[in-house]
Amino acid sequence: MLRGRDDELARIEAVLQRLKDHAPGGIVIIEGDKGTGKSLLLDHACRRATELRIGTALVLADEFLRIIPLMPLYASMNAVPPSLENISDASQRLITSIEHFRSRVEQHLSSGPLIIAVDDTHLADPSSLLALRTLSTQMKHRSVAWFLARRTGYGGEAIDKLFGRLRREKTTTAITLGPLDGEALHQVLVDRLGSEPPAELQELLSTTGGNPYLLTQFVEGLLEEETLRIRHGRAELTPYTDHTPFSLMGDGPPIPFPLPERLRKELTHNFSKISSRTFRLLQIGAVLGQSFDPEVCARMIGESTANCLPHLCEAMEANLIFSNGEESFEFQDRMCRQAILDSIPSPLRRSLHREAAEIMLARPATALLGVRHLALGARQGDSETITILSEKARESLAHSPKIAAELAHRCLDLVPPNSNESVDLTITALEAAFLYGPFNETTDLGRKALANVPPGPRRPRLQCALARTLLLTEQFQEVLELVEPLLDPVPGICDDVRAEARLLHMCANATRSDDGPPPWHSSPAENAPLSVFSSAVIEGRNGNIERALDALSRLRTPDTSPQPHTMHLLPLLQAGILISARETTQATRLLTLLQEESTSPEWRVLQTAARALHSELHLVEGRLETAAELAADVINTAKSLAMPSYVQICQSVLTAVALHTGDATVADDHLPHLRGATTDPESFTTPDAHARALWHTARVVEADAGPEEALRLLTANEGTLTTRHLMLIAGPTAAPWLVRLGRHLQDHALIDRIVSEAGDLADDNPSLPVFRTSHEHALGLATGDTRLLRKATESPDRWATASAHEDLAHTVREDEDPIVHLKAALSIYDGFGAKRDAARVRNHLRKWGVRQRHWSTAARPEHGWESLTETERAVALQVSMGLTNRQVAGRMFLSPHTVGFHLRQIYRKLGIHSRVDLARHVHTHSSAPTALITERTPP
Repeated sequence: MLRGRDDELARIEAVLQRLKDHAPGGIVIIEGDKGTGKSLLLDHACRRATELRIGTALVLADEFLRIIPLMPLYASMNAVPPSLENISDASQRLITSIEHFRSRVEQHLSSGPLIIAVDDTHLADPSSLLALRTLSTQMKHRSVAWFLARRTGYGGEAIDKLFGRLRREKTTTAITLGPLDGEALHQVLVDRLGSEPPAELQELLSTTGGNPYLLTQFVEGLLEEETLRIRHGRAELTPYTDHTPFSLMGDGPPIPFPLPERLRKELTHNFSKISSRTFRLLQIGAVLGQSFDPEVCARMIGESTANCLPHLCEAMEANLIFSNGEESFEFQDRMCRQAILDSIPSPLRRSLHREAAEIMLARPATALLGVRHLALGARQGDSETITILSEKARESLAHSPKIAAELAHRCLDLVPPNSNESVDLTITALEAAFLYGPFNETTDLGRKALANVPPGPRRPRLQCALARTLLLTEQFQEVLELVEPLLDPVPGICDDVRAEARLLHMCANATRSDDGPPPWHSSPAENAPLSVFSSAVIEGRNGNIERALDALSRLRTPDTSPQPHTMHLLPLLQAGILISARETTQATRLLTLLQEESTSPEWRVLQTAARALHSELHLVEGRLETAAELAADVINTAKSLAMPSYVQICQSVLTAVALHTGDATVADDHLPHLRGATTDPESFTTPDAHARALWHTARVVEADAGPEEALRLLTANEGTLTTRHLMLIAGPTAAPWLVRLGRHLQDHALIDRIVSEAGDLADDNPSLPVFRTSHEHALGLATGDTRLLRKATESPDRWATASAHEDLAHTVREDEDPIVHLKAALSIYDGFGAKRDAARVRNHLRKWGVRQRHWSTAARPEHGWESLTETERAVALQVSMGLTNRQVAGRMFLSPHTVGFHLRQIYRKLGIHSRVDLARHVHTHSSAPTALITERTPP
């Protein structure tokens, strides 16, 4: 299957459809680098032509066929050239050959349309090129199409002129095959492996330069050498012990294993086509990086840039490098560069790095890159170089933690283990990881160092640095064990380390079930900032949002500013609390400022956390599509950084969006990640994570299995999670939803408890209207008080407003019009794109005799999959998943009788008689997501 070439396939299909109708086919020229899919595209065109009963003639031009004029063209038709022994004039011989070949084409056309496909046209002989130019013009009104494919930049002036002339013809379809995008490459991997690729392999897609052939050779080589194995339907990479998580040259993620021999041979074969001097130039360029400055390259070779020009041009013509428009050249892909780099012995490579460092350090513009080369060229025990690199690592922490991490990890390879230098470098690596990641490798490094560090001034700093990183990966118990020995004033622990330890202790301790402050909370004034921070965390956890926000606002003033690392945590905590309070304007301003104030885009940890919270904010404000896109984008980064709470925020957002839009497939995909709320509450590292997972799981369970199952789920978790906390995390729609559950099940004790706790939240936060309106909504729903429900429609949360309008429509007196409130709710849901919620409201409107038009008519065939309406497709998709009519009805807010009617219509239109037959049709024809509900299209 050709992945990522949909546009090209559509253009070829258009040409073939013209031929099928006996119209002129014209010319199709296909250009691209080696491995981009030219041959596959030609094969597809020929196979598709055969299906359409169009004649095909396909040949691969090569050097051997150049011996006889027009031989590639004759070979495409399994024919032989005419005998030309009696013709002495060369021009006449050529004309005779072309005319003879034309007669053979005419003979084929008498039986029907024809395509003539020539692959690797750049290898064809001059006579064939002349024939293609002549006949494609002479026969442009006939039912023949000429498909000509060539490798970009190959074939010389003659082929360039031919393709240039053909491109100007009005009947020409010109196709240029560029690199595949990441999604298409991912699909190529899935096709070959039969499963999702490992994350480490997925990260390396960019190393192939978007070339599917290169990717395939890479994967085949990994499979042959068993670096990649497929076990029980899953692809697994064998860990490589020499792998480093960093690339010192800043060229993206390093390839975590040697290039497979299969790929190396393929790449080496390409290198054999260039001169030895050009290859030597490329070796120097590969040492300099993925992109390299030709002036530096020339200085290292000992020649002028002018003398290097022919070799650079030769490398460009061979498609090994290209000019990136920034006064430098760049390798076409990272694997090509890696293969060239591997051809240089390690000792020589280190010497070249030192030579490059000497040149670059002398120029301010390239000094930072020079430091990286210095690191790669350093030798063990070179104390002067190690000192320079260590200082540069510390200097880089604020503006480029990635470089700081790279330099620290490199220096650790150069210093004796367990030395003072090793401890200092480990602390630098941990501090860089706190901002950039990755966590797992660096925390393992910190643990090993701590196990061998004797008591002294460095040990407490290492403990704090390790605890700080572990805090972000939510390994709270280990954080507490690391910092508790540092809390009390004891000799050898300086004030800033102790203050940091107390902050870390407070943050980790906040995950415990007890509500009390840490033991040092009332300590002397030196702990004032930390005490304020502690108060904010505790008050926020307990639902005293007003007091928490007040504490945080005081903490951000200059007089009470906490330690620098605290400032990274403060805005995240404050933004989360603002979202809970539905103070969305302030939350938006804070998250935007947080991302803008990051001193470097390499602060991945802070940026990832802020973007995850922003996706939740988009959900709260009803921007469902934006919320889902952002959450889907952030979740992989959060996973790679091992930030479980932020992964879970993204999964919750995606589940909530799927629930509101009615996409059952997406909801089901993310639900297993949240199911721990039902089976293993202790698997969640924080109460907030547990509450969020429980809320979204309960909502999906209620949609799928009904209120009884949802309540059973909530009841099972009462011992580990308070209803107050659940309402705090879930937002203002939680209390009314829980009251509805209680009413449906006639559980008056539950209703009373929910109303009481919602009231307590409102009393504790009198200046935050979201809690007051939520309480009014729950109480009004419980008592049937329409006055309170009307007040609830004034909620600052638009979801809560719409929900209150719905409930008010079912509660108003007989002399009032419920339709006004249902339409108000519908307007909000439609504005949000919440199709499932809108369908529920439309269902109620229909019961009142109101039908809201929300479809567009379209001409449909009478039979087949295309004849199904959107509603019928939604029913078919869900029935094919094994759902009963009653379950489908519950999801789509229809009666089982109506679902049965739709199912009979589906059977009639598809000409089938069973659900098994229907499942086959769905699998064959539908690539759309399964919907809980859809827009309705009239039959």
